[in-house]
Amino acid sequence: MPERTFAEFMFYWINSNYGKMAILITDYLDIPINKKAGKVRQEFGHIKPIDFLIISINDTAPATTTIIATIKYIEKKEAKTCEITADLIYINETHKATLRGEPNGMWSIHQRSFNPIIYSNLV
Repeated sequence: MPERTFAEFMFYWINSNYGKMAILITDYLDIPINKKAGKVRQEFGHIKPIDFLIISINDTAPATTTIIATIKYIEKKEAKTCEITADLIYINETHKATLRGEPNGMWSIHQRSFNPIIYSNLV
């Protein structure tokens, strides 16, 4: 279930487990997991999520789901809240989109879903 993957990702982020987060991100597929985890730490590490709430779940295609969620977090000692649109895709072991429920598939989150939070200091 894509919402479970989203919740797992948020739990890992709240606990600063960048290795587990890296497994669930789609944007760094062609690099070793340790380098992928380092990139995830670099992009997500300055944000400390406190809580999240899933607002809606929309199955947009046979292999994709969009989740709208509100995330409460700390950035530079300041409490903030942001609503994001998270795009999840069901992929197979070669990281290609496949029909949800197919054997050996998993839900993966597009890193860009979190851009409004992780790059908010650039705006």
